Amino acid sequence: MHLLDLPPELLTTLLAYLPARDLARVCQTCIFLRDLARTESLWQQRCRKEYKLKTNKNWNASYFEIYSKVLIKYGALLGAWKTTMNCYGGLFNVTYCLGQILVEEYFPTKCIFDSLKSIPWFSISLENGEATVKCLQGFDVPHPGDVKFDQEEVKDGKHTVTTNLICLSSHQEENEDSEEFQRWIEQEKVRGTIQELLEIKWQLTKEKKHQLQLSPLVLPPLTPDRIIQPGLFKGTYSAHGTELLMLSYSDETQEIHLTKITGDPNVPAGEISVYVDLRRPMILNREQQESLQTLKDIDTPDLPPEFDGTRNFSQPFIVPRQCEMEDCRDLPTFCKARYHSKGTIAAFGYQNPTFSNNHWIMISEDVFGVLWLDLYSFSLFNRIKEEFKTS
Repeated sequence: MHLLDLPPELLTTLLAYLPARDLARVCQTCIFLRDLARTESLWQQRCRKEYKLKTNKNWNASYFEIYSKVLIKYGALLGAWKTTMNCYGGLFNVTYCLGQILVEEYFPTKCIFDSLKSIPWFSISLENGEATVKCLQGFDVPHPGDVKFDQEEVKDGKHTVTTNLICLSSHQEENEDSEEFQRWIEQEKVRGTIQELLEIKWQLTKEKKHQLQLSPLVLPPLTPDRIIQPGLFKGTYSAHGTELLMLSYSDETQEIHLTKITGDPNVPAGEISVYVDLRRPMILNREQQESLQTLKDIDTPDLPPEFDGTRNFSQPFIVPRQCEMEDCRDLPTFCKARYHSKGTIAAFGYQNPTFSNNHWIMISEDVFGVLWLDLYSFSLFNRIKEEFKTS
């Protein structure tokens, strides 16, 4: 029996097992197999399985066209990414939206309990039968863009792929009187950053706004028996506004690390902002917390016999009167855990970085605070509830 003697339904089932490249070769053998290989159900299944595309609604194209024109070339963009522009960073997510692939930046507002906001940067859609990349930033939007995938690099034993999204058209002249600058300022103000620092950020990043360099966002896995689960958080940083950080564990040093996803001229994106020493827990009473000086003098106090270091230990909690606080409404009077920690502080340009003595205070599974003893400041952090597909 010849292959072509098989029923079309059986042939279609067999073709579904072929990789995309082999399926394309089958299309070149004869008209009959070409027509079978373009059966919509085949490509609908492939779009769903390989790229999680559930529907072609709003695409105005067949699944075969979406796969062969868009997904095979740009599907690797889907998911969560991070970027760095000078000392600043950002969180990006690439998803399907109304018949296109949309690249959006997610950022916090001044209130850490608000949802993240998002703004679009690039889109990829089908126009006249061809994939079209557009830049959605700047004055005259949308305008042409491009995507370039760099070669894989191996860093710390891991493969990383850098993606560059490029604007192919000049934006309006970028000065402080331009409409683009004024629009950008309004977007950035919601983070709570003061005007002077926003103007510095504009000067340091404006030359890089035509090219967005992305690298995959890799989140640590959830692990049982942790004091607090790892993940993304947003927290207050005084004049710099609200920033995004990743909480992870270092088993080697028995520490929690808070690494900046965003960043600022003092402590840039990618640097560790806070080190929590899990070997130095504390249990304090209310009187011990009323004065910053008393807290500074406390090393590791005596712990009750029932404290074994493997679980949280509820205790009284107050913020000393001398501390500056932001967005600390309705703080509870008890916390679940308290540890000694160190916070990175540095001069402009990350010069002369040193460590501030801190207390790390776990309030709940989703909320914690950092008491910066040397800075007379208390910062509050809240877990990001939005879900992102990560590596």
